[in-house]
This record gives sequence, C-alpha cells and structure tokens, in this order.
Amino acid sequence: MVWPARLSVHVLNESMTSASSVWNAMLGMWNRVKSQPGWDPAATTPLPGGEIPLAIGHTDESPRARDAQFPTATRASGAAARTPELMRVSRNVVEPARARQALAPMLLLDGMLGCAVVDSSTGLVLARELREDHPVDIELAAAMAAQMLRHHRQAARGMGLAEPIDEIITTAGPRHQVIRSLPRHAELFVLALLDKHRTNLALARFQLIEVERNLG
Repeated sequence: MVWPARLSVHVLNESMTSASSVWNAMLGMWNRVKSQPGWDPAATTPLPGGEIPLAIGHTDESPRARDAQFPTATRASGAAARTPELMRVSRNVVEPARARQALAPMLLLDGMLGCAVVDSSTGLVLARELREDHPVDIELAAAMAAQMLRHHRQAARGMGLAEPIDEIITTAGPRHQVIRSLPRHAELFVLALLDKHRTNLALARFQLIEVERNLG
C-alpha cells in the first residue's frame, strides 16, 4: 500500500470478545479513516472484490437508512466477496428482524418500559421494543449497561470465577434494570427496563430466558 502524504494514527480501544465484534469494530474504524481529509483511494492498492463488505448487525434501521448512514462503504457482490472468513463471522450474527421478533412478547409484561438486544463490546442497539406511553432513552441505557457488564466480567475474572455471568439486576429509584447474557451469542446481551412498582420481576426474568431461547 502506498501511504498518503499525511499520516495519522487511529487507536481502537474496545473489548474484543468475539470474531464478529472484532470484524465490525475494524470496519467502523476503516470507514472513519477513509472519511478523513487527504484520503486518496487512487493511491491505495484495491482489495479483492472492490469495497470492503459492510457487516450489518449493529442497527435495526432499514437497509436504505443504513446506506445513507454509511455512504462510503458498499457491500461487495459475487462469489469473490463471500470469503470463507466473512461467512464464518456471519453465521453468528443475529439479524435485527429476528431479534425484534424475540423481544416482542416482552411488551406484554405489566411495567415493562423498554427492552433491547445490545452489542456488549460497543453498547450499540441491535433491536429494541419501547412503550410509547413511557419513553426511555434506550440508547443511553444500552451504552451504560454494556459498560456495567464489562466491569462485572472483569471483576468476576479477578475473583477467579470461571463461569460466565448470566444475569445482572440493579434497582435504582422506581426502576429495575435487568441485563441477561446470551451464552450462544457472547457478543450480545438483552437489556430490560422495568417499573419496579408494577413489574413481577420473577416473571420478567423468566420471559428474558424465553427471549434467549428464541434467539438461539
């Protein structure tokens, strides 16, 4: 690769817990680097298959909205783009539509404020379900919950606990927050925000286990 005249260094500091999180984090960094002033695509060596294929899996927006959000990245088509590495990563990605379908029964619970499937390494929401009469900032809650889960995992390792964390429940003011890990998708977790005065917490925890099963 012929380097541009102006060289800048970008540092990626993320908790890399799975192949898919590594893939998506690196693609996000690559797209940010390409948007920097002074980038000259003609001065670089083209990669096989054209543009880097964008791994979709961190947002529940429509394909058209994603294309507008990432105008510099296109998905390569044809057999040349479907490398074995990309195919291995894609098998473990939960589709947003499937995640929304798994979350839908959660809204039937009394006291449910909102729930989401979240990427634990970035805090980004893959899918969400919210009550319109009780708006909550699920994006902010997901980002903070991802940090909380990372800290709990670090603390568990420090205490010598080999078993993964299944669930974290916190209560503050009128709200319960339940974080449920997904053993088959270590890079994801389910977040539920509940009104503690109206919610049957045991029933909500049981429903979260059903969400986990439906996500496979």
